[in-house]
Order: sequence, then structure tokens, then C-alpha cells
Amino acid sequence: MASFIYGVNDIVDRREFWEDINCHAEEFSSFPWIVLGDFNATRILNEKYGGSMWNTVIYDFRECLYEAGIYYLRYSGIMFTWNNKSHGAANIPKKLDRALCNDKWTLCFPNSECIFLSPRGGGGELVYINFN
Repeated sequence: MASFIYGVNDIVDRREFWEDINCHAEEFSSFPWIVLGDFNATRILNEKYGGSMWNTVIYDFRECLYEAGIYYLRYSGIMFTWNNKSHGAANIPKKLDRALCNDKWTLCFPNSECIFLSPRGGGGELVYINFN
């Protein structure tokens, strides 16, 4: 099973979105499950550089992932997958895009990995999933 995510920005809607993730995690618990996309949230403080820190959002997101039983698929490439496109000290890069999976995914695809490539032509980053 694969789910593709584009997380919401509104904090109330975001909590509802994370509840949906937990419901799907329960529904897909007997299948290999990978969850890919932009969660519009950072999980730990070093996934963001600059700007204000929303510790409640970080805590809520971490709690969601823990309850859903999903964790990072092994990955390489760029750390910060989004930035506000400002220049100099006003630039705020964040890690918003992720590839997450459950234990069954890891058992079925033990060598799978995600590679986050640099943006091309002003667009978003490119993501490559290797299932070997």
C-alpha cells in the first residue's frame, strides 16, 4: 500500500489530518505501507533553520507518527526539502517532505530507500524511491 500526502497548514485541520493518518495506519496494519509526501510539519527542531519554532506542532506530529507506527524510510540526499525562497538571513529552510513506512514494509522491502534530490528549474525537489 502507498499513500501520497500533502499536509494542511491550518493547525486545527492538521490535527484532523493526523488523526486520519492514524486511522489509515490501523486499517493498513497488516500490509506493507509507505507514506510519501509533504507533511507541512517538522518532527524535530533541527529540521528547520530560522524563524519561530512551534513546539506544539512538533510534539503533535511526533505523537502522530508514534501512534501510527510509521518511521523514516532510509534516505539520503538533501535535508531541507522546502524553503520560503527568501534571500540571506530571511531564508527559512525546512524538512517537510518524507518517506515513512511501517514494520511490514521494512520486512518486505528491506533494501528500499528514498533519495531527495535538489530542485530543478525552480520547482520542488525530486524524489527517487529504490525498492531493491
